[in-house]
Amino acid sequence: MELKDRIAGIRKYKGLTQAELAQKIGMTTRAIQNYESGNRIPKSAVLDKIAEGLGVSVDELASEDDKFIIKATEQYG
Repeated sequence: MELKDRIAGIRKYKGLTQAELAQKIGMTTRAIQNYESGNRIPKSAVLDKIAEGLGVSVDELASEDDKFIIKATEQYG
């Protein structure tokens, strides 16, 4: 399962809409839509916020591969 699918799946399991999650973590609904559709990859700080908003750890939300990709993207673009 990809990061985008885990974000959406956990959000739905917790009974939150994209707008509710966005408001809870101080982001826009569009940003959540972009992460869940795979159009964008969240930065580490954003991933932390999403995990906190969903009430899970970053390790539960993102695989080691996901975390590697996020860090590489942040470092090298």
